[in-house]
Formats: sequence, structure tokens, C-alpha cells
Amino acid sequence: MKISIRKCFDDQKPETAYEHMDVLALMMVEEDKWAREDARRQRGFAWFVRSQVRYIPAWVWLTLAAVVVLVFVASRYSDTASGMPWALGMMASICVLACMPSLCSSRTYRLDELEQSCQNNAANVLMARLLILGCASVFCLTLLIAAACTWTNIGLLSAVLWTCPPFFLCTAGSLVLLRSLRPEDAPPACVALTALFCTALLAMAKMFPLAYGQAALAVWAFAFAVSFIWMVAETIALIRRTAEGFGTLPHRRTSATS
Repeated sequence: MKISIRKCFDDQKPETAYEHMDVLALMMVEEDKWAREDARRQRGFAWFVRSQVRYIPAWVWLTLAAVVVLVFVASRYSDTASGMPWALGMMASICVLACMPSLCSSRTYRLDELEQSCQNNAANVLMARLLILGCASVFCLTLLIAAACTWTNIGLLSAVLWTCPPFFLCTAGSLVLLRSLRPEDAPPACVALTALFCTALLAMAKMFPLAYGQAALAVWAFAFAVSFIWMVAETIALIRRTAEGFGTLPHRRTSATS
């Protein structure tokens, strides 16, 4: 029986000409080389960040592009630049709102606990998406500021100081909501927070028009520094909470004990 099995196996082996053996060996070596290089590339965090781009919905990029186009049109064809200072802050807040749902998608779909067991866990996913969306937001803000400075009489320093503090404050507040609320409650709360910021900017522009004057730039610079520090602190706090797992949140403990 052993002889019969060996004969059957030998009959099923494909015939390979000796002149093709070297070519086949070279192809196998080349394939092994590419596989090893691909494995090395995939182990890096830069590769992981690039891989997360395809998981961000297309409507996020469309919203950011729409904001940029709206500011370009408003600054290019507007007869006056009186509405641009508070409009820049409002558009910056909308940019934040467009990016927030992608940061809490793991918790929204109840995948945060599953991601904790992966090599690139939930904290790595959050950091990668923060990096991607942060770079995209900075690029959008740069275009907004460039449009306002190019086609209106707003100075570069003024445009930066009027645009960035609302962006930083809205980002920090939204991160607090993502960290402290349930996943189904966080998106509506972020929408309400953005609407509150936009309303406050509009009310300040109407009630205190001198707030957007050159004499108030020192106050805006102070707000820039404070809001930036708060945003960085909340970003670190959200990453730490994600790394620890959201099971330590009060609403999770309550539901577990009940």
C-alpha cells in the first residue's frame, strides 16, 4: 500500500522542465523578498495611519471642502469684510463638528472592547485618526486664513487669532463630550456645542464689535494660548481613557451593576 500511495502521488506531480527550474527559483526568491519588505512596512505606525484614511467617511472630506469653498466665495465676492471675523470662527467650528463622528465610531458601533485586544488597539486607532483629521483641519484653516487675507483687508495675525481660538475651544469641548458621554449621546451634544459656539460668536460680533478690532488682539492672543493648552490636555485625556477602556466610565459601571 505504501508503494501504491507513493506511485499515486508521483503521478499527480506536475512535470517541470529543468530549464524552468532556475526561473521558478528566482521568482520564489523575489516573492519572498517582497513579502518580507511588505511585512516590515506594515509594522510601522506610519503605515497604520495611512490605512486609517479609508475608514473616514467621504462626507467628512466633502464637508471640509464645502467649508473652504464657502469661505473662498464669501471673501472673493463680498463687498465688505465686516462679517469675515466671526464667519472664520464659525467655519472653524463646523470643521471640528465634521471630524468628531469619526473619532467615536468605535464606541458608536460597540467595537471599542474588541479593538482593545488587537495589536493596533483602540488608542492607536484614535491617535491615527486624530493625526489624520488634525492635519486635514489645519490644512482647511490655512486655506480659510489665506482666503480672508488675500481678498479682504484682514491682516494675517488678526485672521489667525480670530480663527484658531474658536477651533481650539470647540475641539476641546467636543473631546470632553466624547470622553464623558455615552456614544449615542455624544454626536448630538457635539452638534449642540457647535451651535452654541456659532451663536456666541455671532452675538459677540453684534453686541461687541470692538472685540474684533486691533486693540483686542492681545485678548485674542491670550485666548489662543489658553484654548490651545486646554485642547492638548483634553486630547491626552481622551487617549488615556481610550487606552484604559471605557468600561471605567460611570454609566458603564452603573449598567454593569444593575
